[in-house]
Amino acid sequence: MALARCEIHKKIKSIKNTYVCAKEPVGYPETALICGRPDCKEVALLFLNTQEKKLYEAGARIFSIPTHAAKLCVK
Repeated sequence: MALARCEIHKKIKSIKNTYVCAKEPVGYPETALICGRPDCKEVALLFLNTQEKKLYEAGARIFSIPTHAAKLCVK
C-alpha cells in the first residue's frame, strides 16, 4: 500500500513494504495531501512499493493508502 509522506519524513521503513519511488499527487504542492505522520502538517508525496511502481509504469495513476480510507491520484 502506498504511503503519504513529506520530504522531511520520506525515509520510510516498513516491515511489509519496501518503498522504491515517490510520485507527486495531482495538484502538488498546492495539494490537500498531507504527510501521514501524526505530528506533521507538511504537504506529502505518495511513496509506492515495488508492485505499485510496476503498475505506475504500466499507466496506473490511482493508488490506495492503508485502511482503504481514500484513493489518491498521481501525475
